[in-house]
Amino acid sequence: MGNRLSLLQAAERGKIDEAKLALERGELVDTKDGNGWTPLLFAAREGHEGKVRLLLHYDATPDLPDSRGMTAMMWAAFHGHVNLVRILLSNHADMNVENKDGQTALKIAEAEGHQEVVDCLME
Repeated sequence: MGNRLSLLQAAERGKIDEAKLALERGELVDTKDGNGWTPLLFAAREGHEGKVRLLLHYDATPDLPDSRGMTAMMWAAFHGHVNLVRILLSNHADMNVENKDGQTALKIAEAEGHQEVVDCLME
């Protein structure tokens, strides 16, 4: 019992089974750490498609930003995770949200040279 990971820990470490157990225990899907990071933000940054799908299934808010205004879509775009961008778009993530620097996911993908993400966002 004491060895169970919290949802945030499971998300940060990429442990989908532990994340599912935490959600089944009733942990809040949009819980934030001290930097405003949610499990969905961790999963999107790391490219964990299965965990992103799981969290969205449990009604994670796709546009909830971290303390810098970065959303899951922005982190996926920053790291070139085009499949995650597609998943987030299909779950009503807003690609036009701006972070605190005034950047959208499209601007971030362009700046990082992720053409496949740029093309996906331009469709």
